Amino acid sequence: MYKNYFFDLYETLVDIRTNEENDWIWDKLCLYYGYYGAIYDAEELKNEFEKTKTKLLGLSSSKVPTINIEDIFYKLFKVKGIKPKKKHTRSIVKAYRMLITESIDLNEGVCDLLKAIKDKDKNLYIISNEQSLYGISELKLLGLYDYFKECYFSSDLGVSMPEEAFLKKVMDDKEMKPKDCIVISNKAKEVLTPAKSLKMSTVHISKDSIKDNQWTYVVEENKLTILKDKILKTTS
Repeated sequence: MYKNYFFDLYETLVDIRTNEENDWIWDKLCLYYGYYGAIYDAEELKNEFEKTKTKLLGLSSSKVPTINIEDIFYKLFKVKGIKPKKKHTRSIVKAYRMLITESIDLNEGVCDLLKAIKDKDKNLYIISNEQSLYGISELKLLGLYDYFKECYFSSDLGVSMPEEAFLKKVMDDKEMKPKDCIVISNKAKEVLTPAKSLKMSTVHISKDSIKDNQWTYVVEENKLTILKDKILKTTS
């Protein structure tokens, strides 16, 4: 039935826990910036980070403010009169992500589900309101990257779900028809509602067993093998 399978990345496929509140994170980032001549103390760096983030969010033309976090870290160099190479900015962004990540792992059944769909010669895509620099790196880290034909992140598209423009851009990019597409996510309002409005089929990964009839399928968390059976029955 479906040709194109869109998976929301975090929480749906990947279980990640982050914590941005530890003060030592900013101490470590000060060292990194200092190596390139941008001298900060921890409090100054954290405050400048928040100020720059707020300013960039305010400049976003999207209904749901969307930014690329690389722009924040680039400007933190510029504040100190340093014009960094792109690779240095990208490196410190990855370092920041590493420092705030407490744990990251795949949800149960993910690889079996993706392999089963790919073995049917279907197209798999990532959709996410997160940063592509994080997402691509973590897909590779967890061994998922090669399952997907393409990955779409809000940081690259300049728009975030639940704006329908996100999914419209994705479908227009590949000249897809909604009837050929199914979106899988645990985020009902943020991801599945716009998908349904665009006439795409939907799968809600739910925290409970209560059936919600507004979605095409509902599957409880950690029961992705059930989803595999349902999807493959419609694609055989």
